[in-house]
Amino acid sequence: MRSGHVQVALVGSELLLKNSDPILHTVHARLGGETLFNVGLPKWREVKKRLDHAGVVRVNCDVLHTWMSAAIIVTNSPHFALSDAHGTFSIEGLPTGVYDMDVWHERFGNRYQKVRVHDQGTVTVEVVYSPEQHR
Repeated sequence: MRSGHVQVALVGSELLLKNSDPILHTVHARLGGETLFNVGLPKWREVKKRLDHAGVVRVNCDVLHTWMSAAIIVTNSPHFALSDAHGTFSIEGLPTGVYDMDVWHERFGNRYQKVRVHDQGTVTVEVVYSPEQHR
């Protein structure tokens, strides 16, 4: 299992691209079918890119490094979390109300559901993906 290759960022965030390897890499970022940027990164170069659009940004290295990939979930909402290895997450300080929750999984895609947050206590949410989804 790869770790650390999924991030969450707010729209308008700045992404610092750099390469600590002695060999050339590229950072090819796509939102859907659209290329947002495709930057060659020799070791000495650092580039900043702004994340201006919400969605799932897929990042790959096009220099024959097919195993190198990442995903950046760019959101307009300040209320978000990244789950741990067990799928557990926590979002603190949500005001009382009903929320549309959008959950994204790298292999299984999105799940949407309503969540009601009360004045006090903890809300437990269960998100279920069926086995048929990964065929």
